[in-house]
Amino acid sequence: MGGRDGGGMTAKDISKRMKARGLQRLRWYCQMCEKQCRDEVGFQSHCTSISHQTKMQEFASDPTHYVSKFSSDFQNAYVDTLRRRFGARKVRANDVYQEYIKDRDHVHMNATKWTTLAEFISEIAQKGLVRVEDPEGALFVSYVDREIIQQQKRAQKLERMKQLDQIRAEQIAEQQLRIALVQSEKDNDKSRQQSTAKRQLISVEEDGKRPRLIMSLKANSGKSAVVAKNAFRDYKKSTKLESSKDAVGPEPARNSSTWLSENLIVQEREIEGRKSGVLRGEKARVIRVIDDLNCEVELMTSHELISDVKCEFLQSVIPKIGRKVKIVKGEHKGEFGVLKEVNIESFNGSILLEKNELLVDFDYDSFCKIIE
Repeated sequence: MGGRDGGGMTAKDISKRMKARGLQRLRWYCQMCEKQCRDEVGFQSHCTSISHQTKMQEFASDPTHYVSKFSSDFQNAYVDTLRRRFGARKVRANDVYQEYIKDRDHVHMNATKWTTLAEFISEIAQKGLVRVEDPEGALFVSYVDREIIQQQKRAQKLERMKQLDQIRAEQIAEQQLRIALVQSEKDNDKSRQQSTAKRQLISVEEDGKRPRLIMSLKANSGKSAVVAKNAFRDYKKSTKLESSKDAVGPEPARNSSTWLSENLIVQEREIEGRKSGVLRGEKARVIRVIDDLNCEVELMTSHELISDVKCEFLQSVIPKIGRKVKIVKGEHKGEFGVLKEVNIESFNGSILLEKNELLVDFDYDSFCKIIE
């Protein structure tokens, strides 16, 4: 065998190198300097060195910081070893520890805040990183896959959002129903008031060519007086219309129950979640109302004329705030106004009427955009 003089290594040198390559005794390891000594003499010599003294002064200045750092590194490395080496299988906690300390540069437990392995396992189990079982005094652990848990949480959150959307839709539908009932009651009250005021008209007699109005109204009944005057004005219009018919001839009767009228901007209505396609996806202007069921429109983009369009396939268009609209349903039907506000929750809009400058709320179907 070759000696030192020959440039080779002796068996003793090889043995020393093999020992230095493997794990040494824990009592001779310095965590602050990350240095492993082979015997008591070497460890004492290291403790008296300047580099070790400097490290210990840094540790003494803030011991909590270093202990927390070592504890965090030890926990991350232990859990990572459990995940990579054993996965979700149930295994002894000590077997995972033995696998972990095979790394020569690992963080030793005596540098952390835990004194025993059982204490460490108990804390990471409380954090939800591992599952712990203790049958017959043996401590078993298994890794908890956080990604699967996060996926389950996301799925549960999505399901809760769907339920909330469904509840919100039901609440909106219920609110719309209540608003419709209240509006219906208001309309009924107004109609009763009008019928009461008309009954107060005793008679309208003809005195030559000029009609004379005889009323039995109280002095404090302001609203009834206004309704009565409106009724008398309607009577005058009807008499003029009858006289014109007698002079010119009979005019074909026209039913005005449809909400459509000329120059309204309309769009297709969805029926059972689908559109008819009669307007080819465009908005259109009403050119002529043929009857209660049909009308003639002009497409806004291509300017194509389409005749005999079913009115049931059309719906009103809500313009931008500040644009002119026409009331197509209800008490103020035929009046014009300006859209001031749109309430999405109650599905109505606030319109400033041009006739009497009142701000009135109308449902979406009660007004429509008109060409200015």
